[in-house]
Amino acid sequence: MLKSNNPAVRFNPPINLFLIALLCLITFLSYAPVLKNNFINFDDPEHIIEQPLVKSLSPDNLRKIFSTNVNTTYIPLTMLSFAVEYHFFKLNPFIYHLNNLFIHLGVISLIFIFCTELKLNRLTAFTAALLFALHPMHVESVAWATERKDVLYAFFYLLSMLVYLKFLNF
Repeated sequence: MLKSNNPAVRFNPPINLFLIALLCLITFLSYAPVLKNNFINFDDPEHIIEQPLVKSLSPDNLRKIFSTNVNTTYIPLTMLSFAVEYHFFKLNPFIYHLNNLFIHLGVISLIFIFCTELKLNRLTAFTAALLFALHPMHVESVAWATERKDVLYAFFYLLSMLVYLKFLNF
């Protein structure tokens, strides 16, 4: 990570890690009820429960995951994550929701890091990440197993933005 001469944003791993852990704890406690959710009869049957692509991790099936649209949407990483979950845990909805929550925790951690890399002070970075974490708009993406694509997108988008900042030597 980049270092700054500005004391308001000086890189301090212990403080930043504490703030990220606090963000994750607050968010995890706020979203913990989703871990009791079951699959729903909206898109979960087409994407997970009845989806033949998630039933195997064979080389042929992996090729199909990366070359097939599911419900008119091309989402290979989402389907691969479902296939890995199915391989180890079958249709245990707790695991699918827990993974959505963990990815969301990764997203808010990346938001905090991104804000500090933009030289925002820690309070501003913490507030931005917390607002994103707890905003009602994101509940669906975490609470609905099929919406994994949204949290995965946010995670990889923020990673790419951090790499771009590093490229710019911001």
